[in-house]
Amino acid sequence: MLLADDSPVFLAAAETLVAATPGFEVAATCGSGREAVAIAARLRPDLALIDESMPDLDGPKLRMRSRWSRPRRSSSSSVPIPA
Repeated sequence: MLLADDSPVFLAAAETLVAATPGFEVAATCGSGREAVAIAARLRPDLALIDESMPDLDGPKLRMRSRWSRPRRSSSSSVPIPA
C-alpha cells in the first residue's frame, strides 16, 4: 500500500494502522503528489491512500495523471460476462 499525505502526523498514524492490519503492508509513504506518482510508477501498488487536498498535486489530479491507476493488463485471456 502506498500512503501519500502532506501531513507527517497523518502519515505516521496511517502507517501504524496499516502495519497493524493483517494482510496489509506499507510499501512506501510520501508527502507530495508528485512524489506519489514517481513511487507508484516504480512500485505499482495494489492500493493507495491519497490525500484529496495536497498542495502540489491533489488526489483527483494525481489519479488522472498516473499511469499506475489504470488496471493492469492480464496475460490470461478475458472471460466474457453474460448479459
